[in-house]
Amino acid sequence: MGLEVSASYGILAFALFMSVGIMYGSVWNAAERTSDSLEDERTHSDELRKTDITVVGADYAAGTLRLSVKNTGATELSVSATDILVDGRYITAESRDSTVVGERNTGVWAQGETLEFRVDAPPPTYVKVVTEYGVASRVPVDVFRQTANVAFTDDTDSLRSYGRDDRYTNYPGTATAVGPPISNFLTQKVNELPSVTSGGNVTVATETGNRVVLATDARTGFTRLSAGRWQGSDPSIFYVNGTSHIVRVTSDGTTTPIDAESSIEAQGVAGIGDIDGDGAVELIYGGNGPDGTSNSVIYIDDDGTVVGTGVGYGTNNGIGLGEPADFNGDGTVRVPYVDGGNNIKLTDENGDTTALTSSGTAAKAPIAAGNFDGDDPLEIYFVGADTGRLKLIDNATRENTIRTVTDDQGNTTTVDNDAGVA
Repeated sequence: MGLEVSASYGILAFALFMSVGIMYGSVWNAAERTSDSLEDERTHSDELRKTDITVVGADYAAGTLRLSVKNTGATELSVSATDILVDGRYITAESRDSTVVGERNTGVWAQGETLEFRVDAPPPTYVKVVTEYGVASRVPVDVFRQTANVAFTDDTDSLRSYGRDDRYTNYPGTATAVGPPISNFLTQKVNELPSVTSGGNVTVATETGNRVVLATDARTGFTRLSAGRWQGSDPSIFYVNGTSHIVRVTSDGTTTPIDAESSIEAQGVAGIGDIDGDGAVELIYGGNGPDGTSNSVIYIDDDGTVVGTGVGYGTNNGIGLGEPADFNGDGTVRVPYVDGGNNIKLTDENGDTTALTSSGTAAKAPIAAGNFDGDDPLEIYFVGADTGRLKLIDNATRENTIRTVTDDQGNTTTVDNDAGVA
């Protein structure tokens, strides 16, 4: 019996030993998991504490939201794990283009670097950026843009526009030069029209009946205005002053001369676009080129260098200079112009030209280019040489169909040759 008792105690002792071992292992594993979890939490908290971002730009133009966010913290962030919401709508990775400025094919976003997004979307109100650690920034979107309209003055010098709705719109006052119709420059959700008065005032008129003077030193005739952003500027109206220099003015009336490596003798500003295909936009204008060519298409490169194309435009009461546009969808713009024979042509950075008309159809006056009817081929609006009516080239570079513009009631309109179309 003693042997049986000893054996029983042995079994119990072994069972107890095993139980303690199992329990110890479980407790140790639980403690280890808890320790790991606490360490992960401490790491996350530390990374969260060191994470910060600053939205340095959120603007909208031509159907694209452009967002620039700088990593102002000390944490390296993941590009793919950075989320954006537009008006509360989550934007998937497939629906956005993202690039770290100055880097190629990188998935990380280091301290001091700027991450840029491009999203095709309808006009937004706000955008929110959220990092992988939950740090977020929400900002309103600057929706300054050019509208799908053209501006001109009629035979009484009154300001007018024509738009995609096939209607003419009257703006207050008269003008000797015009720029492209814009929106959200002075007032949100209001269409606006920049122009120059006979007294040299740069003004912006609104469809609601207001007209604001922004500058008082503009060239009064034989010129053209443009609008947009260049080299990180605020939305601006670009014009030529009385000494033939290019100036930009913002909505609060702040004027800034455009500096370049050589002297600028400008007549009018064509617009802003990437004419040399380097991925950066240039400021394109008309005037005396660096090679001595007069009345020619010129541009200021992003490094400040003045470059002439050697291509001259026609002049009469106005200047035959048009707004640059991407006519074949390759991201590079060409400049439409009216030559000395009253024909409309396009020129690239090298002075290689493409003729769109051959029968002297256009007055030597400013012309407008853009996608005004919503289809893929662009249009060019101009003043007819024969009748002085507003005309257009439909499907430019393809069919090049020329027709007289009419509103929804079938009415045509006469355009002043000095101001032309913008």
